Amino acid sequence: MITFNKLFQYIAERDITPAQLGRMAEIDDSTISRLRHNQNVSMAFINKICLALKCNVEDVMEYLPEENSTPPFSDQAPSV
Repeated sequence: MITFNKLFQYIAERDITPAQLGRMAEIDDSTISRLRHNQNVSMAFINKICLALKCNVEDVMEYLPEENSTPPFSDQAPSV
């Protein structure tokens, strides 16, 4: 699972509100909401955020493995 918790920690540490981030990165409130709920967003939005914040992608998102998940292209069937 990809999470954007690091993004919200990053902006909080810099006293930037989500609304300010939206204006800085030119993204709308619905995209900010999708990020807050760890939903899928276009990589174009991640690019805009990194440009606006002058940061790297690992500063705003991270991968957390899910329990009982099968790696892509695995020969194993998912456990039930």
